[in-house]
Amino acid sequence: MELLRRAVDMVRSSSDGDSLSLNTRQLINCIANEAREFQAFRHPLGFIHAELTELLDEQLAGMRVRVHIWTSPCPQSDALGLVHDHVWQLKSCVLVGQLTDLTIEAVADEEGSHDAIRVKYGSKNEFTREGRYNLREVQRRNVGASNVYHIPSRRIHETVIDTAPVVTLLVSQDDPLGSPGPLIFAPHPAELSGTVERSPISAREVAGVCRNLSNVADERRS
Repeated sequence: MELLRRAVDMVRSSSDGDSLSLNTRQLINCIANEAREFQAFRHPLGFIHAELTELLDEQLAGMRVRVHIWTSPCPQSDALGLVHDHVWQLKSCVLVGQLTDLTIEAVADEEGSHDAIRVKYGSKNEFTREGRYNLREVQRRNVGASNVYHIPSRRIHETVIDTAPVVTLLVSQDDPLGSPGPLIFAPHPAELSGTVERSPISAREVAGVCRNLSNVADERRS
């Protein structure tokens, strides 16, 4: 666990664009060994989400730690798609693979190409329309293994998987309680058919995926 704590501290103290010196293989194996101690599920944006916060509560001071795993270069999101914002600021380090982070501007327009869908989290997620928008890409950055990228709260973006599999270690700080939920931008006319309940993944499956990924990390370093 000490290896994971050190990695989290490095991500927390990083600057946008930093390259971190992490033992990726050992770190992913550490996560595999702890798979029975945290929850994981399939995320609507097409990746495996492992919530590691409960392993590290004593040092986080209100922050959250997650690992995201994309096993395919073409992740299958739910019907609402991949363009979204967050209710938290994040710092993320790519452990394996390469991704492109797209920053997107949304301009309100009654005839816009996309519907903004607000998500309200609960025992079952709820979805409401919040107008139409045109979307425009304003920044594109490629992020490879060991590199860190930061995303402020409420920035609209999309993650594109360049070289799969991709694994990221992410540290986030939530917005204040009571803040509106995140927005998803889906092509108009959007059906309100997002994921209501997320599908859990067993500890055995998560551990197996991580052990396979640790081998990939080794191959790409050699």
